[in-house]
Order: sequence, then C-alpha cells, then structure tokens
Amino acid sequence: PLLRDAWRIGGYRLSGGHVLGRRLVASSEFEEENPYWFGPGQVCLTHPGVRDQLVKELRQRLNESSYEFVSLGIGARDNAEFCQCEDCRAVGNISARYMKFANSIAKKLRETHEGRFNLNFLAYWRMHSPPNPMVVGEPEVIVRIVNEGDSTKPVYAPVPPEHRVRGRNNFREQRAISGWLKTGSLQGVYDWWIPGCSNEDWRHMPWYSGETAMKNLRFWKERGLNYLSYETGYEHGDGFPLRWPLYYIGARGSWDSSLSADEIMKEACSKLFGEQREEISWDEENKTLDAFEFLNTPAEHMFWFYRTLEMAMLHTPHPCGNWHLPSPELVYTPDIESRATDHIESALEMADRAEVKERISSELRMWNEARATISELRAEEEDGEVFEVHVEDEVLNWSEPEIGESALRDIAGFDAEAVIEVVEVDGQTREVQPGEEFDLRTGIRFRLTGN
Repeated sequence: PLLRDAWRIGGYRLSGGHVLGRRLVASSEFEEENPYWFGPGQVCLTHPGVRDQLVKELRQRLNESSYEFVSLGIGARDNAEFCQCEDCRAVGNISARYMKFANSIAKKLRETHEGRFNLNFLAYWRMHSPPNPMVVGEPEVIVRIVNEGDSTKPVYAPVPPEHRVRGRNNFREQRAISGWLKTGSLQGVYDWWIPGCSNEDWRHMPWYSGETAMKNLRFWKERGLNYLSYETGYEHGDGFPLRWPLYYIGARGSWDSSLSADEIMKEACSKLFGEQREEISWDEENKTLDAFEFLNTPAEHMFWFYRTLEMAMLHTPHPCGNWHLPSPELVYTPDIESRATDHIESALEMADRAEVKERISSELRMWNEARATISELRAEEEDGEVFEVHVEDEVLNWSEPEIGESALRDIAGFDAEAVIEVVEVDGQTREVQPGEEFDLRTGIRFRLTGN
C-alpha cells in the first residue's frame, strides 16, 4: 500500500479475473442440475439459460451496490476447453462467441440499469485472435488484450519471417490488436511480467526492458488503449531488488509516456545513488536534472549497470513469446556480465554516504546471486547436461537445450506429414511449424494432433 501511494498507481480498476464460472456455479449440484449449460471446461456461451442466470446475478449485484457505477467482470475460466456444441460453433471463433455473449448481457442489463455498468473480459489464449466473423461491441463492453508477444522487443518492432511461425510473437500481436480495434471494444492491455513462471532461473535474475516498456506504452496509448495492468510474480522474495527498475518504469511511464526510459532511470538513480541528494531538482518542463553533476558518480555507474542489462535483452537474437524469456545465460553473455559487474562495483567503490552504500550493496548482492545462477547454467551446458523432450507419454533425452522441428521428428519417429502440436506450460496448443526451434527449458511438451 505504501508503494502504491508513493508511485500513484492503482487508478480506476476494472473488475476482472476468471470469474464467469464462479458467477454461475455456486455448488457442484448446480452444475449437475444444468448439464447443458456447461462445456468440458467453460460455460456454453449460446445457451439462453446461461445468459438469463448471469443477467439475474449481475442485476442483483448492481441493485445491492452503493456505487453509482460498477465494473462487472465476465472473464472466462482459465482453461482452453470451450463448449463446442452446434450453436456455439455456428457463431464463429471463440472470440466472436464471447463478444456476442457479452453484447447479449449488456443489452439485457441496459433495460434496467442503463449507464450504471461496464462489462469486461480479457482477450487471451483461445480468445487472443479477433472475432471471426467480426462482431462490433455494445457501448458497455470493454476488452483488454493480453500481451502475448515477444517481451524482449517493442510490440511494433519488425519480426523476421522465421520468427513469425512461433506461436506467440509481435507480428501476431500487431495483427490481434488491429483486429480487436475493429470491434470498438478494445480499450486496455494486460501485460505479463512473470518470466519466473515457466523458468525458475528467472526467479533469481534481474530483468530490465525499460525502453521496450515505454515504446509499448506509447504504441498502446496511440491506439486509444487507456486501461493498463501489469501482472508480476514468481520472483525470489518480494520482487525487490530484482524488478524495481521495471516496476518504476511502468508506474512513471503510465503517468507520462512521453518520457524515455533513460530520462526516468537517470532521475531515479540520481535520487537513490546520488551523493548530493538535497541538491537534486527535476525540471519537468525540460525533462532535465538541475544542479546536479551526474557524470562519473555512483549514480551514473548504476544507471549504466541497468542500461547494460537492458541492451542485453533488447539485442538478444533469441526470440521469446508470452512470459518465456530466453534462458538467462543466453541473454547475459560473459561480456555483458563483465561490463555490468564493472559498473556496479565501481559505483560501490565511489559511494561515500552510508545509505547509498547500502542501496548499492543490496543491488550487488542480487547481481552476484544472479551471476552464480548464470555460472551454473554455463557449467551444465559444458558438462553435457541431458535435456528432456516430452513427446506423447514418452520422455526422450536430448543433448542441447534447444531442439529443431526436424530433429524432433527424427527422435520421436514422426514422419514428414505428421502434424505435431506443441503444448505450452499454460496449456495453449499450436501446430509445430517447419524449421521452428524450441527451448526445452520452458517446460513444453509435444504430441500428435488430436492426441
């Protein structure tokens, strides 16, 4: 709470989450009594009973609320098992079904509570692609798209053709945003900052992509996306000092997206690591630091420490998708590690004030723990660690952390015509593309289509 207040974050909050199932299912008996309301994992989006029951529940909530205006979440359950009944399939893809479902709820609620609510849900996973056929949203419907693109690069950055075949990339993200804008309901973004979710090594590793975050903010804002949420988690401890630069960029940049990440970090480093803190004055009009010598100080070295980590992430040739960052040793090469270490050690050596020394020492302890993890990863590769390839119900051994489509077919015994699916750790599936490369450290599995 103290940090939220100090950084002025929070704002107007949309009611969200995977709440649709909970709104309808108060008990297992309820689901047993209404079997046709439910698919294998989601409610049926075309059954009139589902709509009427949800309208009843939401009207009751509006009637009982003391607020003039209420945000109502109708997000899907967190699984991919949508109803495939004849009526649902006749509507179109899952995004089209959900938009028509939301529209029907909005129209019903408007009859009794016009101007008192919005309805919102996340466009992600099976609903990341825009509606097909296109469905224009009612005025009360708000969609937030989940950023499932490559977190190492800005969302609008060109994507090489060989990377477009990957399941989640920025080319896919650009097309999804463009398509959802046609609904008139796309108003927000939900971004994942959780690389430790699929790779435990990142739970101990700093990740700073400041200018990428700022460029994304400007890209979204230019398209009228005014709601923004960042999800963090899976870090060692409470996320500090691992993630504070990225957290701060998100908060400060949300207030003023015209700033560059360098401007924000120079200000922050000067306040945290400056030797003459009482003399610092931020000139908001000119976006400069007044009455403070930044060069050749602990503040400057700390700035370049973070900048070095940022450039390593931005320039890595290894693509990622969703929250799956490349393995740390691929990003932080020996040269990057050496330069970053020189800067942070120089900052500590130059610091005079006790509180500045302690702040830098805290960052250095974090960085040394990260370096130890990187060293272990490099040693494992040099020692010929065996990596597991999960194919159907078998576990096959592979000598490298990455495997290509052709090698996968060879060791699994799949012929060239076999259609293979990759199953990511969150359950999303997609077809393996010719020539695609996979990082086995992300917990992915493979199977033949339909198995």
